[in-house]
Amino acid sequence: MRLVTFNIRHGRGLDGRVDLRRTAAAIRHLDADVVCLQEVDRHFGARSGFADQAAELGSLLDREVSYGASLRRPGPGHRPREYGNAVLSRARPSARRLVPLPGPPGAEPRTVLFVDLPDGSTVGCTHLQQDSAAARVGQVAALLAGMPPDRPVAVAGDWNAVPAAIELLPLAEELRDAGGGPTFPALFPQRRLDRVWVRGWRPVHAVVSRSWASDHRPLSIDLQRD
Repeated sequence: MRLVTFNIRHGRGLDGRVDLRRTAAAIRHLDADVVCLQEVDRHFGARSGFADQAAELGSLLDREVSYGASLRRPGPGHRPREYGNAVLSRARPSARRLVPLPGPPGAEPRTVLFVDLPDGSTVGCTHLQQDSAAARVGQVAALLAGMPPDRPVAVAGDWNAVPAAIELLPLAEELRDAGGGPTFPALFPQRRLDRVWVRGWRPVHAVVSRSWASDHRPLSIDLQRD
C-alpha cells in the first residue's frame, strides 16, 4: 500500500494562490492508494471559494472521499462551514469514524478520522495542536484509545511536533515510525512535522516530494503487511 500524508493549507500555495488543481497535481504523480489530507475546507469561506475541497480533490484524483470536520460553524442556508481532515482512497471504505481529541478551551478543535478499508486495515488522519505540547499529550492519548485494537493501522498527519518530542513517546511505544524526512517549511524543509505511524505494516520506502502547493511538502510511504 502506498500512503501519502499532506497538509494542503486549504490549497494555498507558496505564492498565496488557492489552486486545487495544483494541489491535485502534487498528489497525482505519487500514485497513492490512500491519501491523508489536513486543513481541508468544505464550504468554509471566501478564502477557498466556499468549495467542497474534499469532493473536488476526490473527483480530480478519482478517489473515494471520507471527510471529518474538526471545526463546524453555521453557514448560509442549510450548509455548514467545515474545516478538517480528509482521506482519499482507491478502495471504497467499509466504515468511517470521527474521534474528537481534547484541547484547551477556545483552541481550534482537533479530531482523528479513522477509515476502515476492505483489506482489513484501518487508516487514521489527524492534525494535532500547534501551540501546546500539553494539549498534544492528551490528544495522543485519545487517538491511541480510539484506535481499533485488532486491525493493522496506519495513522498519518501533521503532528506539529518533532519526532523526539516527549508527547509523542506513547505513539512510539505502540506503533512504528514509518520514516521520511523534513516536510516543513516547504521551501527549505527543516522540521519533520508530518509522518506516519504503523502497526501490522512494514515500512519499505519513504519519500518527501518537492512541492510549492502548500507550506508543507507531501510525504509518501510504501507499506507491506507484516
